[in-house]
Amino acid sequence: MTGDPRAAEPPIDVAVATRDLVYLESLTTSLARYGISVRSLAPGGEAATETLEDLEVLVLDTESLAPSDLEWVEAVHRARPLVEVLAIAGEPSVAEAVRALRAGVFTVLQHPVADALLAEALRAAGRRHRHAKARLDALNGASHGLGAAPGQPLGHSPRRRRSS
Repeated sequence: MTGDPRAAEPPIDVAVATRDLVYLESLTTSLARYGISVRSLAPGGEAATETLEDLEVLVLDTESLAPSDLEWVEAVHRARPLVEVLAIAGEPSVAEAVRALRAGVFTVLQHPVADALLAEALRAAGRRHRHAKARLDALNGASHGLGAAPGQPLGHSPRRRRSS
């Protein structure tokens, strides 16, 4: 079999949060060459987290990993815990990168990032998202099979009572 094995991968739902519209246009064009389409998302604000319904991967493009950006990433993860977040920052310090990872960023890349490296990071994040979603779906299906009501822990059944 010949061809690029990545061509068989399903498309990734990617949004880019940036304040730099010129970079967004350049990034959109560059990633299109790799078969990845992106949509724009304004960074920050509560309204932005409402537009993440089917989002798999979020790219946060920022000058620095400021606390306000990382608070927004945390808000994104509260709203959509399975969304994978990649951050592209100017020259992040080790401390900033660690804070970003703790806030829920999947990986931190430094500007300027090569298109091929970014495309591969996005594909990896998409695979990671799909894997996590499949595991969650399987666990939810398993919990129903064990008699647990939706939202109840595995093995919990209101019908079964333990004797004292």
